[in-house]
Amino acid sequence: MTDRAIDVLRRYGVALIGVGAMTALIGFFLSVAPVANVSMLYLIIVLAVATRVGRGPAILASFGAFLAYDWFFVDPIHQLTVGDPAEWLSLGLLLVTAIITSELAANERARAEQAMQREREAVLLYDALRLIGEPDFDEALRTAADRIRRELNVTMVAIEILMASGRHAARSGESVDAGVTTDLLGSGRAPTAGTEGGPARWIRMVPPNATTASAAGKWRRFEVPILAGARRIGQISLVRATSRGTFSEHESRLLALLATQLGALVERTELQEAKTRAEVLRRTDELKTALMNAVSHDLRSPLASIIASAGSLRQTDVRWTEAERAEFVEAIEQQAERLSRIVSNLLDLSRIEAGVLRPDKQLHDVGSLIDDVLDRLR
Repeated sequence: MTDRAIDVLRRYGVALIGVGAMTALIGFFLSVAPVANVSMLYLIIVLAVATRVGRGPAILASFGAFLAYDWFFVDPIHQLTVGDPAEWLSLGLLLVTAIITSELAANERARAEQAMQREREAVLLYDALRLIGEPDFDEALRTAADRIRRELNVTMVAIEILMASGRHAARSGESVDAGVTTDLLGSGRAPTAGTEGGPARWIRMVPPNATTASAAGKWRRFEVPILAGARRIGQISLVRATSRGTFSEHESRLLALLATQLGALVERTELQEAKTRAEVLRRTDELKTALMNAVSHDLRSPLASIIASAGSLRQTDVRWTEAERAEFVEAIEQQAERLSRIVSNLLDLSRIEAGVLRPDKQLHDVGSLIDDVLDRLR
């Protein structure tokens, strides 16, 4: 017998026990002194059962009160017949009043539970997304998985997401063998302008080669896909005892909403990263353009000096002294070395962009570095 069936039996048993206790109390009152309209005391039990247990047990308590009062306190005693026709009105009013009271109290209880569930969903969703928004994404996933496991009271929760930056995974709880079957959470009916969306439903997936005996086990595995647009980027895996059955409607809605928000968060993060990369490339292109404009001027200067010096040496109609020739050669040599340094720097820049050349970071004295740079700039 599953935990849910045991809980149902417990709730209906509470209703019957409450009716029995009130019957004994009414019998005690009537044995002391005759009390008019004592049957109205059953409404206390009906109201308590409706507010604490639910609608079904409250309706059972209403019929139980009707039958118990007729059996124990209406002549003829211990029979379901009524000797005085006037008693039919009292019994009918008791039954109708008890049912109406149970319905009203059960509706209020359902509204209160729905409000609590909405609050629970909002708090869990807010906390999970706030945790995942932390800088350390892997640690945030582990914390969020632990929070989901405690909130839904499951054995294990695992979150796996595949992003452009790599695979991120987190696990909370003990690892157990969940068998070969998997329950996959479907999307449900999509909402339209005139109708609400349908609740998400679990789809039982059994491999073709799995037998019924191997499919049934102590543990049951559930998977909630994480989608970014139409692309599946990960999943939330949960394991709980088979005896507890599947998740309730509001728990399924909470898991679906959490997976949707995770997918939207990942998609937004990837778009932000793509935007950052595009901005970096744009600024890099601007820097390259400015650098090429500056380098083109630096390249033309030594080339012009080399060409001018070489052209002067080639002139045959001018007699240059040895000192002048040496000065031209020295200028050619200096400008060629300058040109070589510029070309070497350009090659190093391309190697840095390609990732081949990496800087060797070391600690240096700032004053010494400034002196060294000033010496070179002179």
